[in-house]
Amino acid sequence: MDLNRRPVASLWIGESLQYLNQLCLKSHLRHGHPVTLYCTDKVTNAPEGVIVKPATDIMDIPMDIVEATSASFLSNVFRYKMIQKTGAVWIDCDAYCHKPFPDEWDYIYAGHGMRGALNCGVVGMPQQCELIDQLLDYYDNLPDVPPWWNKNQRRKIERLDSNLPHAVKIYKTERTAFGPQAFTHFARTTGDI
Repeated sequence: MDLNRRPVASLWIGESLQYLNQLCLKSHLRHGHPVTLYCTDKVTNAPEGVIVKPATDIMDIPMDIVEATSASFLSNVFRYKMIQKTGAVWIDCDAYCHKPFPDEWDYIYAGHGMRGALNCGVVGMPQQCELIDQLLDYYDNLPDVPPWWNKNQRRKIERLDSNLPHAVKIYKTERTAFGPQAFTHFARTTGDI
């Protein structure tokens, strides 16, 4: 298999991939994309040809926060740190590759269908760009409330247990605040959409 296209990468939280995830990762290999799978646990059933690495190569993994939220919470932060560190295109493990990503595209993302939000399932951008800087600054320096929230969302977060970690409170208020909402907001702010 000739792997001469842009590298792609993903994150897996858990010990074994489901068949669909194996199929999707293999589909990227079939189209010439080198695939790296960053894992929080030892995964032994990755498809042949997939490079398996520890997720801690990219960032510390706060499993207590993941347990209080979801795997998608961690993947939202991990995605941009991974892109910045490696330059690979982010793919969700359930993103099937129908045809290869064009090498000349600096940015790869698509609409979500949810109020015009961007989808975070497949994301490509330059390692150094204003969009990635703003996203990582948001994750590393969480505001009291995300700047795009309305007053109902602001009231909802105020009613949550004050002992919860701040990231968990934001997640429990709006599950997509770390994914499509943040991605869309900062892409608009930077003029990338």
